[in-house]
Amino acid sequence: MFKTLLLKEWKDKAPIAAFGLALEAIFLAVFLIFGGNRDLRELIPGGFLIVFPFIGLILGAGAFESEFRDGAWAYLLSRPVRKETVWLAKLVAPLSVLAGLWLVFIGLMAVVPGLSDVVLSFKLPDMLESGLAFFPLILLSSLFFFSIAFSFSVLTDKQLGLVLGCFLLGFVLEGILSFFAFLAGGREMLTSIGRFPGLDVFGLALVLSSLAFLAAALVTFLKSDFSQPKVKAKALAKWCFLFLAAAWALSATWPALRPGPKEEFASGIEVAGNEVVLSTNRGLYRYDLARERFKRIVRWRSEYPDSAVGGGKVLYVLGYDRPEGPSLWVADMNGSGKKRLVGGGGQEGTQVLWFQRIRLSPDRRTAVFLYEEVSYTSPRGHQMSLASIGTDGTGFKKLLFGPGLAGAGEDYSWVGILAWLESPDSLLMVAGIRKGPTVRDRPRTVLWRYDLSSGAQTKLIESPVPVSFVPDPAAKSALSFSRRDLASPMEVSILDLATGTSMPVMTVERPKGSLSSSIVSPVWNRDGDKVAFLIRHDDDLLTPAVYLLKERRLVSSDDVRIQESRESASLGWTADGLKIILADPSGHSLRITGPDLAWKRTVPVPTSVSKNFAACPAGDAVLVSDYANVAVWRLDLKTEKWKKIW
Repeated sequence: MFKTLLLKEWKDKAPIAAFGLALEAIFLAVFLIFGGNRDLRELIPGGFLIVFPFIGLILGAGAFESEFRDGAWAYLLSRPVRKETVWLAKLVAPLSVLAGLWLVFIGLMAVVPGLSDVVLSFKLPDMLESGLAFFPLILLSSLFFFSIAFSFSVLTDKQLGLVLGCFLLGFVLEGILSFFAFLAGGREMLTSIGRFPGLDVFGLALVLSSLAFLAAALVTFLKSDFSQPKVKAKALAKWCFLFLAAAWALSATWPALRPGPKEEFASGIEVAGNEVVLSTNRGLYRYDLARERFKRIVRWRSEYPDSAVGGGKVLYVLGYDRPEGPSLWVADMNGSGKKRLVGGGGQEGTQVLWFQRIRLSPDRRTAVFLYEEVSYTSPRGHQMSLASIGTDGTGFKKLLFGPGLAGAGEDYSWVGILAWLESPDSLLMVAGIRKGPTVRDRPRTVLWRYDLSSGAQTKLIESPVPVSFVPDPAAKSALSFSRRDLASPMEVSILDLATGTSMPVMTVERPKGSLSSSIVSPVWNRDGDKVAFLIRHDDDLLTPAVYLLKERRLVSSDDVRIQESRESASLGWTADGLKIILADPSGHSLRITGPDLAWKRTVPVPTSVSKNFAACPAGDAVLVSDYANVAVWRLDLKTEKWKKIW
């Protein structure tokens, strides 16, 4: 019986289907003829797509037209067929016609050159740009208007009034949803974050609202007395209101219910003093060495999170994806005491665009940071600034920025804060300076000390070529390496940060790659009297080296050569400074040695760990970050037993 009813309904809707196909044929002809005109090329598909919601209205409004026209309501409901079957046939027939018209249009997009690019490139106004694109919006709108017309088609046989009334109702409801979508956009509810980016709040609301109208139509059809039109209308209105309220409530709570983005490491394990932390795109985690467990202390959603940890405090940045801009926050390492320090709206005609090189003072009472701001009053527009603020949220002030370090007609191409010097209370800063924005020559490097109490700035070193610096934990010395050009040898030195004097360490002939990639994974021990690093050679091999400051002696091991793969090797010192842990992805192992590089043993990494991993010594253990599998393993150095801890 269902098949018979369905065939009858298809026969009744055949004229509308033929009308829709004729419109598509006319559209295709017009697009092929006038598609070469740049203005008409975009106007023609856009104008035609708007037809689909009206076709949905006509199909939905005509669902029960024949019953009104022929007075066949009593006959329809008295037939030995379940009401659910009748209602389903009435729904499937017009809905399949609408779906068929959409499939034909999508097929045209696939075969007509240029049509798909034009349709998919349509953009919405800013109000909805962060939600659905134009094409899926029209598709969902045609379903939305169809559902409204279908649900109200049981009330009247006046087709023109029904179509106009349902159009007005749908237009108002979609406008209300658009308004709330605009408000939600300012609260990050329309972003494409999550495993189902198409189901943002606005799109989900349209889908659920369509289902709400269909559900109301079904309940009304099953339970209402069709001999009393007013009772039937009240019942339909009641069910529409209840189901719409449920649909909109679920849409509003969807951002909190939907699965978030896949958690990935933003960086490996970091040891800052006695704190061990892990940063991901979902937040910052603290690792308790004694309990062997992680605890999330800060939540965020960011691809490139920035944080600074130490002394029981953590600085971090939130809100790069918010209209008001990012803001700098501080919290205790147990996750309590969260406080916004600066940013998130701008002050006095400026708005922060980006925070860089955030640093905590040794006493954890002050934060300094570089930040880029856009000024609506300055002729330069974007500019880099240096500022400080107390971790209690008071005492914000801009600091003078490197006066006299750049010569006439010169500017900074980049600036960084390397370290916080305790005596005197000052910053160690580095910058690349070039002559004008159009000069192709590489910038010269300037390293200087900035006294925070007096504002005095002392130049420590100035090099005509780029130089990289890696200061020790106490910021007394720094490993520096530079080269005049890609054909020159690499000069590695130790720089005394108090006096600015440099002591040669070694020269690397014909180092491979750029300055930053020729010396790999430089790392100091906690006491700052030893620094280890890997040297990249032309044959894709890495060799380790250690410089002992007290003995002024370089130890290298050409006998130990690590075959470099896509995943880079890394070094780390144990807390006592007596062992070096070398992560060797190509050998899928950890190599353990002393400062003299007399290799003691090799520990295989568990087979379930990918080759994309990094190792970080912490206490009597080594924590291994498995980037591909987003997992953390712990190796006990005493027992050499592995344990997956995250």
